[in-house]
Amino acid sequence: RRVHGGTSRKKRMDVERSFNVLFKFFSASLVFFMQAGFAMLEAGVVQRKNVKNILFKNLVDICIGSVVFWLFGYALAFGCANEYCSIVGNDNFALVDFDKPSDPGYVVWFFQLVFACTATTIVSGSVAERMRFLSYFAFAFVMAGVIYPVVAHWVWGKGWLQRMGAIDFAGGIVVHIVGGTAGLVGAMMLGPRQGRFEGRRMHVIVTEKPSYSVVFGSLGVLILWLGWYGFNCGSVGNFFKQRGVVAVIAINTTLGPVGASVSTSIAMWILTKRFDVSILLNSMLAGLVSITPGCAVLTPGFAFLTSFVGGLVCYFATKLLHQLKIDDPVDAAPIHLFGGLWGVTAVGLLARPHLVREAFLDDYHIHYGLFYTGSAKLLGIEWLGAVAAFSWTVLMSLAVFAFCKRLGVLRVSPETERIGIDSQLHGGSVMKSIVATRAVATGF
Repeated sequence: RRVHGGTSRKKRMDVERSFNVLFKFFSASLVFFMQAGFAMLEAGVVQRKNVKNILFKNLVDICIGSVVFWLFGYALAFGCANEYCSIVGNDNFALVDFDKPSDPGYVVWFFQLVFACTATTIVSGSVAERMRFLSYFAFAFVMAGVIYPVVAHWVWGKGWLQRMGAIDFAGGIVVHIVGGTAGLVGAMMLGPRQGRFEGRRMHVIVTEKPSYSVVFGSLGVLILWLGWYGFNCGSVGNFFKQRGVVAVIAINTTLGPVGASVSTSIAMWILTKRFDVSILLNSMLAGLVSITPGCAVLTPGFAFLTSFVGGLVCYFATKLLHQLKIDDPVDAAPIHLFGGLWGVTAVGLLARPHLVREAFLDDYHIHYGLFYTGSAKLLGIEWLGAVAAFSWTVLMSLAVFAFCKRLGVLRVSPETERIGIDSQLHGGSVMKSIVATRAVATGF
């Protein structure tokens, strides 16, 4: 009987492990598919003369990110060989410690890789239409290999923020604040596109650049929304034991873009008496970002409230950056940085105790939202984490962008910017390629 019982327990454990690995891989695949969403969104937002360039950068993100995250990025984030790694990881470089194909660490590496590449891709939109390839490649290398892994270690890899009890369930700090901050630094270092702003600061006249396709932009956002289920739901530690948590996350992730679109639509109608599709798309992404850090610890009602406010935060942050003459073509900083900051604030205010206990199977997360406990300790920890991630990202991003600027390789020439990067580097604009393809197909 004991043998039979032991065999049954082993089989159950094998089944549980298999389900967890399969779920993690499926979730990671959805997040990988978000690269297609970013590509469509950014291609739809930029001008026609730069579509090929932004697509090329999105493709390169995953290639560069895979190499550097394999060699040392994962080790810096999660390679904790002892108790003395609260700042940065120090083990498992090039995955040398994964010696068996059945090691679940392989699928965790894949899941974390696509997170790192997401953080990098956020920046590509902020610097679109005016940044040179060499500089962007250098930044992508540093972002996926150093900037993201260090913050990931602080929050998820037994680092100092995790030990303090910081709650960032699916990457509000690690992915969105880091990516949005880097994008903001890049946009400021590059300066605005030609003819984008007129007048002095806080009295700026904004000239809208013609986007390539609102259809591509809408498709991109819908793909990102789909991928966000993998982003948030896949962040559970044990699917087999936390199936109920996954259900809560799925509901809250759905309510994210809904709440933000409602608030932003109301604001647009009150202030402009019209509905702008591009602004609506941005607000939906801001709602998803806002819900990300607390997707497992907020009730659906508070999730809707969080995203409702998140949409307004993005809407007015975009206007603020315009008045400061900061040109962010895809509004990545308002969406990811400001949305992420509000999201971690909402966690500090509204994290429900029993949901926190169910979401985190460890002894670190023992602090709850101010609304439930009357204590602001979690809120302070959340803001400490946000400020630390912001400061680290500013420091490292500024170093890379300033170095490239000093070498004279940061921004394309005025002539190249005027005629389009596609014509200089990619054999002509996307419309030229479409016409040539039709000519070949028809024989004319």
